[in-house]
Amino acid sequence: MVNVNDERFSALYSSHHFNIDPTNSHYHKTKGMEALRAEKLHRRQCQVNDITSGVSVMHDYIYTGLWLSAMLCAQNICELNLEVLQKF
Repeated sequence: MVNVNDERFSALYSSHHFNIDPTNSHYHKTKGMEALRAEKLHRRQCQVNDITSGVSVMHDYIYTGLWLSAMLCAQNICELNLEVLQKF
């Protein structure tokens, strides 16, 4: 069995230049080749999950920041209104 975590295979997982093409006439369907293809699909799915969870976290962060900005702005407006009213 192939060690799919061997760093010598890292280009297979990170570069489109080294994609395994099952339609190529030199391709032979073996357990090792299937393991490499499965590992690439697994890593790609993990990257997609990381990206989508990062977007979700960023969305929450932005939403919280906007809410906080609105609250601070409202507080500043109230303070300004009090200062204006006190002058009269």
